[in-house]
Amino acid sequence: MQTERDKIISLLQSENPDNVVLGHELEESLGIDLSDFWIDLEEIHRLVTEETYQRPYESIFPTIPDCDELLAFTRSVTTLKLSNRNLTALPSAVKYLYNLTTLELNNNAFTEIPVSVFKFSQLRLLALNNNKIKDEIEIGKLK
Repeated sequence: MQTERDKIISLLQSENPDNVVLGHELEESLGIDLSDFWIDLEEIHRLVTEETYQRPYESIFPTIPDCDELLAFTRSVTTLKLSNRNLTALPSAVKYLYNLTTLELNNNAFTEIPVSVFKFSQLRLLALNNNKIKDEIEIGKLK
């Protein structure tokens, strides 16, 4: 069952500008704390660009224009390259990359395929070469 918080996040991630505005309004009027969501979006920006997201204003939380920029950026990401980082798990922020088609996780320390990758309905390429995955996988079971 979706909580009010989940519904607001869904609205904010919509490509429909009216839904995004409604999400901002509900976040403010209901006083729902989405700070972890915004921090995750900033983490996505850092993972993709390898640069810290620079807010134009000094504040703990992004302003609405900053939010909209982060949301648009998140929707635009289709490829994520996280190879050679000694990862054992996917960063939690990756769950917001709904348009991800390519995920490169080569040369890390994964011991199994991260279950969360199966939630990416548009994922077409998952690269996991040179990890510590020992079990053989039947390709047919991944479909």
